[in-house]
Amino acid sequence: MTDLRTPGRGDLSIYAGDTFTAQLTFQTPTGAPMTLPDTGWTAMVRYQRDSTDGHPITVDTTQAGDGILTLSMPAEVTASIITPTGVWDIQHTDGTTVTTWVTGKVTIIKDVTR
Repeated sequence: MTDLRTPGRGDLSIYAGDTFTAQLTFQTPTGAPMTLPDTGWTAMVRYQRDSTDGHPITVDTTQAGDGILTLSMPAEVTASIITPTGVWDIQHTDGTTVTTWVTGKVTIIKDVTR
């Protein structure tokens, strides 16, 4: 049977020049924490889905066993994002199987204090 699951939706707001962090929490249909793999995760911000340039998002899997992934980008990376909007997603690779878990829009808010 083919898995026809589609990625979840989650939009991000990033304040340019600040360290970005966000937690993603995954639960089973009954509300229990989903046990997630602790390796194989990648995430990226791009200006458009077909852009070749992008900014990697670090995925911390320390709490993956509790269904939590922590996303982060250092301040120097968020400061270098030059467009006010973009797209992002997070994928898991298990062998040759690549699955996108969450995708969405990104809004970049320019900082005032530099």
